[in-house]
Amino acid sequence: MVIIKVIDVNDNVKLVITDIPEPSERASRFKKRKCSRCDREFHPTVGTQPTCGACYYELKCAYCGEWFKPKPAKVTRVEQTEGKNYCCKAHGDKDKMHSVNRVKSDVSIKRKSLTKEKLKEKEYEIKENVKLVLYSIDSAKIKSVFKESVCTRCGREYYPNSTKQKCCGCCAFVVECSICGKHLEHKAATKEEIESIDEFYCGDCSRVNVMHTLWKDPEFADKVKSYLLKGSEIKFCEECGKETHHVGDRCRVCDPWEKGGASFGFKYCEECQEVTNHVGDRCYVCDPWEIKGGQFGYKYCVSCSQETFHAGDRCYECDPWENKGGFNREAFYSDKLELIKFESVDKSITLEDIDSLKGVPGVWSKETTDGEVLDVSETKDIGKEISFSVRAFKANAGKTDEELNALNNSSLRKKYRDIYEYAEGEVVFKVIAEGVEDKETRQAIEAQYAHDKKAVFWSPAPGQSIYVD
Repeated sequence: MVIIKVIDVNDNVKLVITDIPEPSERASRFKKRKCSRCDREFHPTVGTQPTCGACYYELKCAYCGEWFKPKPAKVTRVEQTEGKNYCCKAHGDKDKMHSVNRVKSDVSIKRKSLTKEKLKEKEYEIKENVKLVLYSIDSAKIKSVFKESVCTRCGREYYPNSTKQKCCGCCAFVVECSICGKHLEHKAATKEEIESIDEFYCGDCSRVNVMHTLWKDPEFADKVKSYLLKGSEIKFCEECGKETHHVGDRCRVCDPWEKGGASFGFKYCEECQEVTNHVGDRCYVCDPWEIKGGQFGYKYCVSCSQETFHAGDRCYECDPWENKGGFNREAFYSDKLELIKFESVDKSITLEDIDSLKGVPGVWSKETTDGEVLDVSETKDIGKEISFSVRAFKANAGKTDEELNALNNSSLRKKYRDIYEYAEGEVVFKVIAEGVEDKETRQAIEAQYAHDKKAVFWSPAPGQSIYVD
C-alpha cells in the first residue's frame, strides 16, 4: 500500500491514508458506504464492515513517545483514541505505576504531618497484652496496577504496591513488653501468628533476656569468663572506692587510656632534629614502616642502589608497570576539538578580588606572567577554589617527593608544587567564564579552553567527557 496522505488529528494521533484497492466481484455487490475513519466511500466485503481497510491511526505512546500502529487495528473512530495510548502492555503498566506512586507519595507526605493518634480509627483487643490498631486507609485505597487485595492482618481491602505485599500498612499489632511494660508495634502478619506468641520484649529487654537465658548454659558462662580473665575484668579500685573495669591492674576510670589506634600526624623528631610525619611516636624518616604488598610508596631498591617508587616490592625504575587508561595530553591537543563555542572573560584576579567571587560558579585558570596556561578548572565556587590554591602553593612549594609521599593527596600536592616551580613562584589567576550554573557546560568550557591553549598541567577529572558524541 502506498501512503497518499497523513493527517495530524492532534499531537498524539495521526491518520494515515492509502489507496483503496479495486473491489472484488463479491464486494461490488454491496452498496457503497463511508469509512468511519477517513470518511471515503468504499465497497465493504461484509455488510457490517465499518472501515475501508486502506487507512489506519498511528498513536503516540504516552510512556516512550514512539509512534505505533495498533495491532490489530481495532480503533475505528477518532473518539476511541482519546486518553493515553501505549505501544505495549509493559509501558502501560510502568506509566500507570509511576502515576500511582506520585499520588501515593503526595498522600504519604500529608500523612506524615499528622500524628498516629489523628490517623487512628479503631482498636481491638486480641488478647491480654496485644491490641490490633487500625489507622486511616485512605492512602492504601488508591487504585494501582495490581488487583485489590485483602489485608491479612486487619481484613480490610486495599490496593498493594507489589504482588508480594500482604498487609495494607495502615494497621499494626501493638504489644506490651513482658519485662518493662513498654508498648511497641509487632511485625506479625496474621492474628494466628501473634496469638502463638506468649511473651514480647522491647530491644533493651530482649538483649538482657537473651543474656540471662544464655548465661544459664555453663559452657557459655565459662567461655565468657575465660575472655575476662585474659585481661579485662571488674574488680575493686582503691582510688575510686568502688568496683570498676580493669585491664590488669589499670583502672579505666581513674587511669584511662586513649581510645583508638595510632594516628598519623606531624611532630618534632629528636633523631632527625626536624618536624616529620609520624604514626604514633614512630618517625617515618628515621624509622619508616614497611609497605605491604600492593601498596604504593618509596623504599630502597637493591638493583637501583637508591630509594625509588614501589608498588609492594616492585620498583618502578627497574621494573616499570604500564599506566593503563592514563590521559594522553599530547594526543588530545593534536586532535581537533569543538565541544562548545564561548567567549572567554579573560579577567585577571588579584587577592582582593577573591571574596567577590565566593559562591560564583564558572571556569578559571592558572597561568604564567607570560600568558602560558598551566591548568584550567571548572567549579561551583571560584573564590573558594582560588583561596585553596593560594594556600596549596605555599604549603607544598619547595618540598621533595619523599616529603609529599608521606602526606595524604600526595599526587595533588606534587601538581601544585610543580605548577608553582614552573611559574617561578608567580602564578596568575584568571576567570574564563563566570555565572555558569550547569556543570556539563562548565566542563565543556574547561576542556575546550585547555585544548585551545594547550594547558601544560591540565587533565580531565574522572568521568569527564572530553570528546564530541
